[in-house]
Amino acid sequence: MTGALGVLNGHLARQRFAVGERPTIADVSMCGYLYFADEFGIEWAAYPNIGRWLGDIRALPGWVHPYELMLGHPLPEKT
Repeated sequence: MTGALGVLNGHLARQRFAVGERPTIADVSMCGYLYFADEFGIEWAAYPNIGRWLGDIRALPGWVHPYELMLGHPLPEKT
């Protein structure tokens, strides 16, 4: 996964969204997975362009975190 994240991070260094300066279905299809970084142990500090891009997606009108769209989530804290 780290290789793919490196490619995406480099791509987003050159443009705001996946296909240009406006969000498209490509952004929507990718970002849903990337909002769960805490569950698979990724730190966005290592991929600053992805972190910025996720913030840009989050700022879009009508955005809702994927957890809010799923029944039974977020998962309970691990003890």
